[in-house]
Amino acid sequence: MKLDPKVQRIIDWRESFATLPDSHFFSLIRMYLGEIKTPYNKQKLIETLGAFIRKEENKKNLVALLNEEDIIIINAVNFITNATQDKLASFFSGTYSYATLYEKVLNLEERLILYRHEDKKSDKTIISLNPLLEETLAPYISFNKILPKTVFSEEYESIPFTINPQFIASFISFALSHHDMCKGDGAFKKRALTELEQVYSNSEINEEIENRIQQLCSAFCNLNLFYFDDDGISVDKKRVELFASLSSLTQYVYLSVASCGHFSRSSLQLNAQLLLNLLSAIPKDGFTKTGLVRLAFLLKEKTGLLENDFSSNDRFAQILENNLSEHEVSASSSLNDGGVFECLVDACITFGILFTAGVDVNGDDVFAVSPLIAKNKSSIESQKVLSIDAGFSITIMPGLSLAELLPLTYFMDCVRYDTAAVFEINKRSVMRAFDSNCTPKEIFFLLEKYSAYELSQNLKFSIEEWYHSYSSGTLYKGYVLKVSEDKCVLVEKNPVLSPYIKLNLAPGIYLLDFANDEDAKNLIQKSGLDFIGSIKTVQPEKTIVGLPELTLNNYSVKEQASEKEQSSLSSEDERQKIISSLSKQLKELNLTAEQEEGLEERIENRIILNPEQLRGTSVRFEKLEATGMDYNGKLHVIDSAMSNNCMVEVESEESTLPLVGTPLSLEKQESSAILKIRLEPDHTVKEISVGTATRIKKLRGQIKHVK
Repeated sequence: MKLDPKVQRIIDWRESFATLPDSHFFSLIRMYLGEIKTPYNKQKLIETLGAFIRKEENKKNLVALLNEEDIIIINAVNFITNATQDKLASFFSGTYSYATLYEKVLNLEERLILYRHEDKKSDKTIISLNPLLEETLAPYISFNKILPKTVFSEEYESIPFTINPQFIASFISFALSHHDMCKGDGAFKKRALTELEQVYSNSEINEEIENRIQQLCSAFCNLNLFYFDDDGISVDKKRVELFASLSSLTQYVYLSVASCGHFSRSSLQLNAQLLLNLLSAIPKDGFTKTGLVRLAFLLKEKTGLLENDFSSNDRFAQILENNLSEHEVSASSSLNDGGVFECLVDACITFGILFTAGVDVNGDDVFAVSPLIAKNKSSIESQKVLSIDAGFSITIMPGLSLAELLPLTYFMDCVRYDTAAVFEINKRSVMRAFDSNCTPKEIFFLLEKYSAYELSQNLKFSIEEWYHSYSSGTLYKGYVLKVSEDKCVLVEKNPVLSPYIKLNLAPGIYLLDFANDEDAKNLIQKSGLDFIGSIKTVQPEKTIVGLPELTLNNYSVKEQASEKEQSSLSSEDERQKIISSLSKQLKELNLTAEQEEGLEERIENRIILNPEQLRGTSVRFEKLEATGMDYNGKLHVIDSAMSNNCMVEVESEESTLPLVGTPLSLEKQESSAILKIRLEPDHTVKEISVGTATRIKKLRGQIKHVK
């Protein structure tokens, strides 16, 4: 018979509590029930503790002592599927250090609000809400607690740059005419930056514009739309055309993800879909960057995808995808979930998909989805947006999609990007188009398609003249058939083979127009000319697959918010009133200094819920922290942590943030001692001099419960 889920959660809580190490188990029991009488029964003690939690007075005080930080962490544990310490660290990345978050979670465990238990399937330690407090905490569980509604102190009316088809097309045009624009590491050369200044700002190119174009270039390389060859960077036109066939928003999402690093194809799609979901879930008023990163994390949890599905290789890698295996590389500590999400948000800000909508009451920037993104849709009908002057300068007004602009970039050079982008047609640009088998007739068709006026005869004459000059000398690449003179007639008169002769280069030497090796082989066999052998030194043609279109899911914060009635937290004054009352009653007791200090610490940590817990006999003094010159004290704290399977927090001049980890060994030397510690959350091992450590603190709770 299957148990009720609530009953099963209570059983899991009891089992988890019963399997705590004895030192931790009895410490918690003494905090709430007082001194333990022997003989004792663990199960009965747990039942008594459960009865303590269920008392209305205790539940009332427990809720009254909750603050905003507590509620945010409780909601994170509730909404993150199978929350672990590392998941919470990623979720609160940039808000709390690992050490600070660990202590806050541990405090909520000691207050019996959260508990840890082993997940039998994954063998991970999961952090969950105490099932005995589910109804009590229900009014405080809501998405809005993690992602509160934005309250502006100032709103901005102007909307800055937003990525658009003209911006992308202008850069493709620039790349087509500047093969040597990048160094080997993908960064722009100085000369290229000088020319980019003329195109994008007509003045000194500022850091913001340079960063935006550099990220766009990195994205194109990581998507294999650009590739490196002997000449520098070249544009893969087939891939770019497939990319341009996607919807505008899908293009922008892929560019944002690819600007963060080189992902495998599967990871690229997963991250892109996540980012698209994020953009659809952002309310009109927007969120701070912290809120956006948290929303991305929660949406990822909602999809139920594996953590490694979102991993990336080196952030600045430019390895082509056809040289990269589909093996997923584990994310580094700098690109953990929080790091990846923050990078995605930053990329959206750089490309103007997200814009600064104002400042909230805390002084933080608020970002919202640019309303101009919705306007960047492919045109249904061709629009007359081209204006051509006598000097072959072409002004293109907004209105065309990237797919419509792309063929124009093949025979134009971008002169200036602005709301109305300016291109020009010159001999070099049209020669580039002729190299791609574009004819004057095709150029005229495209110009007439988007121009409101007839093309000038001068322009037509110049393009035709350039084409005539181009055609006077041609470099071919293709299938070449060489036969002896006595076989020429057999080849030229062959009904199967003769239609594929593109050019007679010399007596007995023919340029053939085969699509690929397989076609060449089949046609040679059908021709019956058995004296022709196999193909010599021909490279196989790559099959190019475009990126998949993404599905726009209309996620919203309101949909995911709890429908239960929300309750307001007690004010700080009310919390202090309860704490002060307990402290006053503590002073009236006849206790030792150590007992009073221990109980006062519990009151400050909000573990004491009623005066009955003010028992001096429940205090066991232990030195948890040593600082500065207290060398022996630091050694004692480390020894205690190692013997009790606890983690330590270490502050030193070598690190700006406190280090948290498992002490592995303590090697005592003549002048000092070396602590070997495995750090969290990246599990790297580091050696630290105990003498130079400014502070060492033993963290309560056993490391077997931190995975």
